[in-house]
Amino acid sequence: MKNIHLIDIDWDEQSINEVAAHGLYPWEVDEAALYDTGRQAKLVSDDRHGERIQVLGTCECNGKKLRIFIRMIDIEMGVGRVITAWEV
Repeated sequence: MKNIHLIDIDWDEQSINEVAAHGLYPWEVDEAALYDTGRQAKLVSDDRHGERIQVLGTCECNGKKLRIFIRMIDIEMGVGRVITAWEV
């Protein structure tokens, strides 16, 4: 099993627009993916989407439980970019 080392999310316009389309703000995703100590993360992979990280976490500020998919863009530095996220 690989260790998942995610310490920062690099937001671009596409990522911001994607989470906004699901009624979320980047800060909510950051909080659930990076700061929720009870979050669960695992590597998932399929032929259509390739390898990515799936995170289940909670935004402490408002209690939203989120499912987040992240693609690593700098594995050594622990930086990923959000593919999509939604409330579960």
